[in-house]
Amino acid sequence: MSNTEVADPSNTTEETARRYTTEESNPVNDVLNQLRDVTIEICSLHRWGYRNLLEDRFENLKAT
Repeated sequence: MSNTEVADPSNTTEETARRYTTEESNPVNDVLNQLRDVTIEICSLHRWGYRNLLEDRFENLKAT
């Protein structure tokens, strides 16, 4: 690399982001993504005291 060539950090970031955001659809990833989404929802709802709603959402997830 010469002095005029400077590594562009945005290229590395974009490549990394592209690698991690490209998801192949498979049952394991689908279940893990659902569990992640419900966990995030549980954490945010629990702060507000929506316990019954949380239990219903978790039961719906277990039923699928």
